Amino acid sequence: MILETGNNSRPQSLVISDFNNDGLMDIGLVNSRAHNIGIFLGYGDISFGNQITYSTYPYLYPCSMAVGDFNNDTRVDIVFASCESDSVGIVLGYENGSFGNQMMYPTRSNSSGYSLAAEDINNDTILDIVVANHDTNYLGVLLGQGNGTFASNYGTNEHITMAQTVIFWYKRPRNYGMGDHIATMVQTTIPVTMAQMTI
Repeated sequence: MILETGNNSRPQSLVISDFNNDGLMDIGLVNSRAHNIGIFLGYGDISFGNQITYSTYPYLYPCSMAVGDFNNDTRVDIVFASCESDSVGIVLGYENGSFGNQMMYPTRSNSSGYSLAAEDINNDTILDIVVANHDTNYLGVLLGQGNGTFASNYGTNEHITMAQTVIFWYKRPRNYGMGDHIATMVQTTIPVTMAQMTI
């Protein structure tokens, strides 16, 4: 089976989640050269509808993405990083699989966010965002406020030798309102600990 993303779209990152709250897994991706987010809604039988696209701002070149419930409404929201505009974008999801307007958060100049992840990194039960900035050799942190907005604590001053995505699947509890996820890791000098993970 082949899912068409469009001529010269250059899809670069994807996630699996239930975007329209029907209990079936869908596919979300960022099409870097087409400057959009693509959603394929799943039918539950290994088939999908046609791609639904949501344009990002011009010339963002989104190249990495993650999902989470950033405003605590049990809906799937999307965060994406731009490889060209030094920014991170958030789009909040609705129950029907559509999304609201983009909210952009600046990163540092020439940062190039090649990989990112959304997890609670400061143990306040609110999702945060960590971005691996390929061209400036640091990790950026955006601390979640629980209402869909983020506060910047940008830059760890740790040297990153290579941005690298490692994919594995894990299941969240169903009442969390999310489906399967893709987790990302970066090769760095920062020690990483993972707890309570079932694969």
